Amino acid sequence: MAKFSHIVVGVFFLGIGLAGAIGSRALTFWAKGLPGPGFFPMTLSCVVIFCSIAILLPSLRTAGDLNINVPAIKKMAIFLAALTLFSVFLSHIIGFLVALTIFYIMTLRLWKNIPLGRAILNGLVCSTTLYVIFILWLGVDMPIGYFHDFLTQ
Repeated sequence: MAKFSHIVVGVFFLGIGLAGAIGSRALTFWAKGLPGPGFFPMTLSCVVIFCSIAILLPSLRTAGDLNINVPAIKKMAIFLAALTLFSVFLSHIIGFLVALTIFYIMTLRLWKNIPLGRAILNGLVCSTTLYVIFILWLGVDMPIGYFHDFLTQ
C-alpha cells in the first residue's frame, strides 16, 4: 500500500530539484577544465530529481489503495515548507552546514520521533561528511554566515 506522504514528499522534492536545475542553467557548468559555479547546483538538482522519482514511482504504482489523512498531509506540508524556508534564510546567517545540521536534527526529532541524542549524532555525521567531501575535497564554497567573521576576529 502506498503512503500518500511518499507522493507528497516526492512531488515536493521534485519541484525543488526542477527549480534548482532551471535556476542553475544561467551559471557556467564547466570552465577552464574545472567545475564552474553551476556544476554543484546542477549536479545536486539532478540527484534530488532522481531521488524524488525513485520515491514517486513505487508510490504511484500502488496509488489506487491510498489511505489519505488530510490533516496529517497539511501538517507535513507546513512543517516541510517552514523548515526549508527557515534553513535557507538561516544559512546566510549561521552558515549552510550549521543550518543543514539543524534542519536534519529537527526533521529526525520532530517528524520521525527519533531520540534527541541519536538525531544530533546523525546530524553531526551528515554535516561532517558534507564538510569533508564538498569543502575539503572538492573545494566548493558554501555560505559560511555572518558569525564566521565575528568568530575569526
